[in-house]
Amino acid sequence: MMKRLFAALLALAMMLSVTAVFAEEEAAAEAPEATAAVPDTLLATVYGTEIRENNEMLQYYFQSMQEEITGNEFAEHYARMLAMNYTLQTFIVEHKTQEAFSAEELAEIQQKAKDQWNNIVDGMMAQYGITDASTEEEKTAARGDVLAMLESYYGYTEDTYIEEIVNGTFSEKVVSELKEADPTIAATDEEVQETIGDLIKQEKEEVANYSYYEKLKKEDPEKAESLTHDEISQIVSELPEEEFEKYSNDVALYEQITSYYSSQENYNFHYIPEGYRGIIHILLDVDEELLENYNGLVARLEESKSEEAGETEELTETAEATEEPAATEEPVTEEMVEAARQAILDSKKEVISEIMAKYESGTSFEDLIAEYGTDPGMQQEKNLKNGYSVHKDSVSFYDVFTKAAAALEKVGDVSEPVVSSKGIHILYYLRDVPGGALELSEDELAQVRTGIENERINLAISELLDKWSAEADIVWTAEGEAWKYDQSVEEAYREAVKAEEASETEDAPEAEAVPETEAAE
Repeated sequence: MMKRLFAALLALAMMLSVTAVFAEEEAAAEAPEATAAVPDTLLATVYGTEIRENNEMLQYYFQSMQEEITGNEFAEHYARMLAMNYTLQTFIVEHKTQEAFSAEELAEIQQKAKDQWNNIVDGMMAQYGITDASTEEEKTAARGDVLAMLESYYGYTEDTYIEEIVNGTFSEKVVSELKEADPTIAATDEEVQETIGDLIKQEKEEVANYSYYEKLKKEDPEKAESLTHDEISQIVSELPEEEFEKYSNDVALYEQITSYYSSQENYNFHYIPEGYRGIIHILLDVDEELLENYNGLVARLEESKSEEAGETEELTETAEATEEPAATEEPVTEEMVEAARQAILDSKKEVISEIMAKYESGTSFEDLIAEYGTDPGMQQEKNLKNGYSVHKDSVSFYDVFTKAAAALEKVGDVSEPVVSSKGIHILYYLRDVPGGALELSEDELAQVRTGIENERINLAISELLDKWSAEADIVWTAEGEAWKYDQSVEEAYREAVKAEEASETEDAPEAEAVPETEAAE
């Protein structure tokens, strides 16, 4: 419960919402040893409520801050001040929540929350097989199991769920009032476009930095390793515009970085380099034995080529030392691979002929994908409408797929069937993808708008919390002065951190490595 409250209080300061209220008995159960030896010293009162040094909430925040704030002589004092500040703000928010609603309004919110809770519990009981025909004993046992699971896995009881709904309603009320009081919180269309432009600039800089670093590694490895990421950024920022654009449109790096961001941060870039085309395709599954044979031959042929080029000597020596020699294994030739590829195509010859005949008679390629295709990506409306974005230098697709896409001459062209490690592909050149800023959907534009407005609401809520704190009835004891916020302590802590960081720059870190991603179909 305490963890939810800690996250919730910070979330309110960050605009999101207060989603929980501290429950003292639960907090004691969570960390019984944390406050066992802490003095029962009165530090302050807020709206008449005592805050003692062994207060479970205060100690939870204090421990959390100590984990985050370390490294110099001011750290503990600073952590203590922040812990008390968060504790005070929590009590103040609780007080303001009670003030915000009349007794009747609060009772109505609580009843709605209770009804929601019961619906959740009843729904989960139904999953346990409970029906109206079940016995009272069965219903009681199932309800007990559901309640135990909700508390064990999700940290919710009926009381804490109701508290969370009450505080969420209060948060929504606060945000609504802030928006109503300050119309400038709402983002204009011009501000949305300006923000998108800023995002594109940052994204291009990110790609250009990595691209420049990779080029430098090849040309001057020693210099590349001596530069920090910030130093590389500075160099790139001073490049002529034409050269900067070349680096920011490095397709291989662009695809690696965008793939990394989308998988790690659920973030999609807002621009795309020139030269992409939208490709849709029919993927035909083939006999597993034929495909396994083909993939094995391709892998062995590539391995033998690498060995001939001297690229896998160490790997070969290791394999020879740990595995049986493969001297008697027949060497793989290009002809063997081609024969295996042709065998796959022959296995689907009739289906391919049927597909092409239907296409030539007027059946749309999209309908043929629906009838014959097995690629799950082609079942997604966005991919089917826009196609996969494929560039001649793409590294995100199978090489054979990329080459087949690049070989198509004009929009509307259909490729010959090609074989990859997944099966047979028939590609269709759907469209040219305009380079530069991507066209965003209404949902994507709304996300940008919400981000702008959230930043403004963050600031407004932070100012509101400061105002509430300044107006709050807080009385400090002499012992509590050491927990009271002091700007000079924060400044001393930050200065000490800066001094420590400055001393560490003598040994400059290596430039950040480019995120590694697996090639996708």
